[in-house]
Amino acid sequence: MDIQKIKQTEQALIKHQTILKTAEDLFDTGSFELDIPTGKLTFSDGWLRIHGFTKKTLSVEEVWN
Repeated sequence: MDIQKIKQTEQALIKHQTILKTAEDLFDTGSFELDIPTGKLTFSDGWLRIHGFTKKTLSVEEVWN
């Protein structure tokens, strides 16, 4: 396995995560990610703040109930 390719992919991911966080901070917004097999939602800090939640990971039921 080419370790250089893995490192480049990791760096690109970090860069995109930083850009997303900066955009969320600038526009006072948030985001979330759904893991379909488990039904778990993972939220950005902005989303949690806007909606008044404190846990980073919640089930779909916890959010919609």
